[in-house]
Amino acid sequence: MKKSKYSVAFTLKHTVPVIFRVAPKEFCILYGLFFMNGVLMAVGAPCTQFLFDRASISVGNVKNLPMLVGAVFLLFGVKLAEMISSYMANFMGESYDMKSYGVLYRQLQDKACLTDPQYYEDPAVLLALSRARDGVRSVIRTVNVFMDIILNYAAYFLVILVYFVYLHPALLLVMVIIFATVLLEQRIKVEIYAEEEEQVSKTAQKMNYYDTCICDRAMAKETRVLGIGTFFLKKLHDCMKAAQDERTRSNKKIAKISLILDIGLLLEYAAIVSLMLILMMQGILSAGGFVAIFKAVDEIFDMLENLLGGRLGDFAQHYGKINCFFDFMYWETSQESKIRYETLDVQDGGLIRLSKVSYQYPTSGQITLRNIDFTIRKGETIALVGENGSGKSTLAKLLTGMLSPTEGTIIYDESLRDRKNKMSAVFQNYNRYPFSVKDSICFNDNFVDEGVLEQAVHVAGLAMRIAGMEEGLQTQLMVEFGGVDLSGGEWQKLAIARALYKEHSFLVLDEPTSAVDPLAEIEMYRQIGEMVTDKTALIITHRLGCIKLADRVLVLKNGEIQGCDTHEELLHSCKYYQRMWKDGVMQ
Repeated sequence: MKKSKYSVAFTLKHTVPVIFRVAPKEFCILYGLFFMNGVLMAVGAPCTQFLFDRASISVGNVKNLPMLVGAVFLLFGVKLAEMISSYMANFMGESYDMKSYGVLYRQLQDKACLTDPQYYEDPAVLLALSRARDGVRSVIRTVNVFMDIILNYAAYFLVILVYFVYLHPALLLVMVIIFATVLLEQRIKVEIYAEEEEQVSKTAQKMNYYDTCICDRAMAKETRVLGIGTFFLKKLHDCMKAAQDERTRSNKKIAKISLILDIGLLLEYAAIVSLMLILMMQGILSAGGFVAIFKAVDEIFDMLENLLGGRLGDFAQHYGKINCFFDFMYWETSQESKIRYETLDVQDGGLIRLSKVSYQYPTSGQITLRNIDFTIRKGETIALVGENGSGKSTLAKLLTGMLSPTEGTIIYDESLRDRKNKMSAVFQNYNRYPFSVKDSICFNDNFVDEGVLEQAVHVAGLAMRIAGMEEGLQTQLMVEFGGVDLSGGEWQKLAIARALYKEHSFLVLDEPTSAVDPLAEIEMYRQIGEMVTDKTALIITHRLGCIKLADRVLVLKNGEIQGCDTHEELLHSCKYYQRMWKDGVMQ
C-alpha cells in the first residue's frame, strides 16, 4: 500500500465539511464561542491598562472614583464573559467530538466493508487498517486544533497585536521573532513523531496479538493447558520494551532541541521586558500600559506555549496517525480485474467458468492453485476433494469472489452479477457471534422468513437443541455476554443454518460437518441435498456421504486438477482418486 504525507490543508478540506454536517447549528455555536473567547482574552489587556490608568489618576481625587469603579466592573465583566464562553465551548466540544468520532469511524467501517476480501490476505493492508483505526481520533483532534487556531488563537493574537502596534510598533517585531522560534521547534517535532509512529505502530500490532493470546477466552484454554503463557508474556514484554525504547529515543531528541530553543525564548522575554522599561522611562508608556503589556506578554508566552507546544505539539504527535487514516481511506487498488460477467452458454448450462486460473498468496513463495480450467453448471452439486494443502479452500474463496486470480479469468453468468446477494457459504473458520440464536442465523431486524428459518434449523440438525433452550430462538449465546455456550459441533451446525437461511443460488460448504458426529452427518447431507435440488452447490469434504450426493467430483492435488467427473467414472479414470478411495481418505 502506497504511503503518503497529507498536508494540513488536505486534512481540513476532507474532514471539516463532514464534521460540520454532523450538526451544523451546534458547529457554528461551538466555534463562535471559541472566537468570542479569543477576542475577550485579548480585550482584557486594554481593560487592564484602563483600570490602572484610572487608579493612578484617582489617587487623592474622590471625583474619579466612579470611573475607577466602572473600570473594575468592565474588567470583571470581560473576564466573567471569557470564563463562561470557555466553559461552554469546552463542554459542547466534548459532546461534538463524540458525534464526529461516530461519523468518521462509520466512514472507515464503510471503506473496510467495501475493500475486497482478497486484500485481507495482505499483511500491509491489515497493518494499514489497524493504523487507520487509531487515526480516527487523531483526525478529529487535528480539526479541533486548527479550528481553534483559526478562530480562537488568531482572534486573540490579531486583537493583541493591534493593541501592541498602537502602543509601539517595535513590539510587533519581537512577537514575530518569538513565533518563528517556536514554529521551528514544532516543525522538528512533527518529523520526529511521524518517524516514531511508523516504527511503534508495527510493534503495537504484535503487542495486541500477544495480549489476545494471554487474555482471550477462546485461546486461554490451550495457552494454560500447554503452559505457554510465559512464552507470550515474554513476547509481549519484548515488544513493550522495543516501543518504549523507540519513544525514549524520540523524547531525548526533542528534549535537547527544546532546551536550546527555550533558552532562546527566555532571552527574548527578557528583551521585551527591557524594551517596555525603556518605553516607560521615555514617557511613551503609562504605568497602566506597562502593567497591561507586562501581563499581556506573560499571557502571550503562555498562549504560545499552549498553542505551539500544546495544540501544535499535539498535532505533531498525531501527524503519523493522520497519514495512516488517509492512506487507508483514499487507498485505491490498481490491480486489473480478472473477473467478468457474461451470458454463458445456455446449452452448456454454465454458471461459473474458470479459465487458466492460478493463485498465489501475497506472502507465499509458492503457487497455491495452477492452471485451473473447469465450468460449474447451474443446478449441479460438486464435491471438491483432495489432501490437505491441495488448494480446496482457496478455490472456494476464488469462486465466491473473496480472492481474485493472480492469473487467468473467472467468468460469472449474468444471473450472478449481484454476487453478494446470490451466494452463501460456510468456511472452516466460521464466526461465533454473541447474539441470540435467531439473530446469529438471520442477521435481520426488519424481516425474518419464519418458514425458511425453521427449515434451515431443521436441516442443520439444531431443532431439538433449540427446543430444549428456555428461550428458544431468543436464547443469548456466549457466556461473555451472559448467554449460553454451544459445543463445537453445535456452533458448526449454527453456521450451516446461517448459510442455508441466506437467499442464494450458489452455495459453498467448506468441510461443513468436520465437528458433527457421523450419524447426524448422514442425515444432514441427505436433507441438504433435498434443499439444494434447484440450486448450485460446491461442497469441500472427505466424507463418503457427500461424495455420493454430488453430481460430479472435482479432484485437486498440489493445486492442480487431477480429474472432474462422477464418482464411478473417477474410480476408473483417475489413479490419484482411486488411491485416495482405496486408502480410505474419503471414507
